This record gives sequence, structure tokens and C-alpha cells, in this order.
Amino acid sequence: MGFKVIHGIVDSLWVYREGASDEDYQILAKRIEENLGLPVSYEGRYKWIVFPPSKTNPLKPVNNRYFGVFVDGRIRYRGIEARRRDTPKIVKDMQLEMLRELAEASNPSELREKAVECVEIYRRYVRRIILGEVSPEDLAITRVLSMDPDNYSMKLRHVLAAKSLERMGARMAPGQAVTYILTKSGASTLQLLKGFFYDSEAYIRLLEKSRKDPTETLT
Repeated sequence: MGFKVIHGIVDSLWVYREGASDEDYQILAKRIEENLGLPVSYEGRYKWIVFPPSKTNPLKPVNNRYFGVFVDGRIRYRGIEARRRDTPKIVKDMQLEMLRELAEASNPSELREKAVECVEIYRRYVRRIILGEVSPEDLAITRVLSMDPDNYSMKLRHVLAAKSLERMGARMAPGQAVTYILTKSGASTLQLLKGFFYDSEAYIRLLEKSRKDPTETLT
């Protein structure tokens, strides 16, 4: 039918044909379903989509990471920080603001221009960290223990936070969630936070990491 496969993962397939309409894609989905005997749903037509390259192989995209916008303005993303449960709110807010900015673009040239503008969004969030214009809720990170805290060989921050709760009498077990804030000494749980001290450099590094997909990938 003249379509080209762009990318595919376990449950999704992206295809393209110059000038194809929603109806054309729906006909293709129906044809695939009829030939394979598998249910196929049509999610929509993208205005643009990005598959960030792998760090180990820049010529190959990572299977479970992408972000894009449908022609009707809906934003779709997977595998980036904004989707992760252990990402602090301030990082999610920044990345989602960047995606909303990028969603206004309609072609590659506009997309690159918007990516450059996203750098200023990043700088604004960095200033908030430096100036202390954040709350504990903005910085809180939640991670789940996969084993007993004493069984970890590495000094992971959420494990350190769990052990500090145990010293206060709490019983921490695998499957329990630990919410903490990054500090110079490691990590402090919200329950044991004395004053409001945080490791600004650590949070700036998280912001820097999360801005790379929307900015460096496109520019």
C-alpha cells in the first residue's frame, strides 16, 4: 500500500506515506488486522514524532523512548523522565512544559527553533533551584524497595533514606515506597526533614539530563 515502516516496538508500529490521511491509515490498520487475525487499533496521525538515539549506538533509536504530537494537538510520550514514577515533580514540570512548547511546531525547521527556545525554559527551572523557589513537594523523589534495606550492597539514596526511617522505629520491607529529598549528605525523608536543605547541584544535574531529549536530540 506504499507505506514505510518508521519504527516498531512490542505493541506499536509507526508507518508513513506522503500525503496519507487518517482514512488511509485506518484502511491499512484494517488490512493488517484481516491478514494477521490480530486486533489492530489506530491511535492517530502524528504531526511529528522523535525517537531519541541510543547512547551506545547513535544510529539506532531506543525501543521504548519517544515523544511526539498528533495533528489534533495531543502530546504522546513514553520512556522519558516525565513518564517515570521516580522523577521529582520539578523535573516533570520542566519536561512537560518543553513538550507543550515543541507541540506548537509544524515542521522540522520550527521544531528546531522551538528546541532552542526550550533552553530558556531549562534555565528558568535552574534559577528556581538556585534561588530556593521550590517546595519539598517539588523535589520529592519516590522509589520502591526491591529487597530488604540491609541486603543492598550499594549505598543508594533511597536505601539510605529507608535505613534512616528504620532507625526511627519504622519497619521497611520489599515493595514499600520511600519518599526522600536529595541532600549533600545523601538523602532525607520528608518525615525526618529538618528545615529545608537540599543538594541544588544534584537537582540541576537531573534537570540537565531531562532536557537532553527535547533539546539536543532536535538541534
